[in-house]
Amino acid sequence: MGRIIRKGERVLKTSGNALKRGEKAIEKGIISGGSAINKKRLEYQKKLAKNTGLILILIMIIVFTIVIINYKHFEDEATFFAQTYGVIGIFVVSFAADMVMQPIGPDVPLIGGILGGINPYYAFLAAVSGSIVASLTGYILGNFYGEFGIKMLYSEKKYEKWKKLYAKWGRLSLAVAAISPVPYVPFCWISGIFKLSLLNFIIFAFIPRITRFILVMYLSTAIIF
Repeated sequence: MGRIIRKGERVLKTSGNALKRGEKAIEKGIISGGSAINKKRLEYQKKLAKNTGLILILIMIIVFTIVIINYKHFEDEATFFAQTYGVIGIFVVSFAADMVMQPIGPDVPLIGGILGGINPYYAFLAAVSGSIVASLTGYILGNFYGEFGIKMLYSEKKYEKWKKLYAKWGRLSLAVAAISPVPYVPFCWISGIFKLSLLNFIIFAFIPRITRFILVMYLSTAIIF
């Protein structure tokens, strides 16, 4: 009887060890399978982000090229819209101009509105408001989604490297873009992507941009008088 009991205990122990090995094998398989799934998911997300980024860049290039080729037409349309709809038209065109990368700036509706008889100060406020709203929109979108996109497309190491570079030169480049003919829109997005503080963004984007509009307003007023 005792021999049977001991034999039964050995069988149970062997079975228990087999179950443990089976559990470990299943656990290892689940972890391995999960890692494979996560790897495939990450690769898919990287591919999707890369393709989306390329499509957006392609669209921007196409829009920029179309506007460059038909610059006079779009300039006339922007001026007509501003003169037809007054301060609302100036605001809308200024917002669109500083939201989408293309060569027509808010100066066009501002000048067109003033030459069309709109009060220079109202025209100025409309252009500034449209530009500020567009700039903040680009900055916020870059701040919330840009970091993930850059890290997804490249790597965290490259993101940190570019962030340090932008911390050194970003404020100056943003100010130059805000006051000069240099494309301004990308710098608003980049400022958000590389986490330029909101205070610095306001100082180095809005002050130069508003200064530019003040000069444009007074020059346009001087033409009339």
